Amino acid sequence: MTRLAAAAMLLTLLSATQVAAQAPSPEAVRGLRILGEHCARCHTLSPSGPSPLPAAPPLREVYDRFAPRDLRAMLLQGMVSRHREMPQVELTPEDADAVLAALYSLAGGK
Repeated sequence: MTRLAAAAMLLTLLSATQVAAQAPSPEAVRGLRILGEHCARCHTLSPSGPSPLPAAPPLREVYDRFAPRDLRAMLLQGMVSRHREMPQVELTPEDADAVLAALYSLAGGK
């Protein structure tokens, strides 16, 4: 998926998921852009349905799998993966916080 296609999908998802709930914060929107650029090829950003790569968990589930402090530490370390295909992404502390905000938003604010 190209970056442009990922960005278009992200904007579509954002507008489609704006139920009566609160709109994502600007930080979460920035995090969704980062996720769209680096992760959407394999992981879905959608509020439902499977990921494009069946073995890749939907990103809406990631926030619930880890304590936020541990997840932030993993993001800052490059999210070491168990498989070679997952790109190593170096994030600044600000980017890691934006991704955490996005993951929280995708999880439904749980």
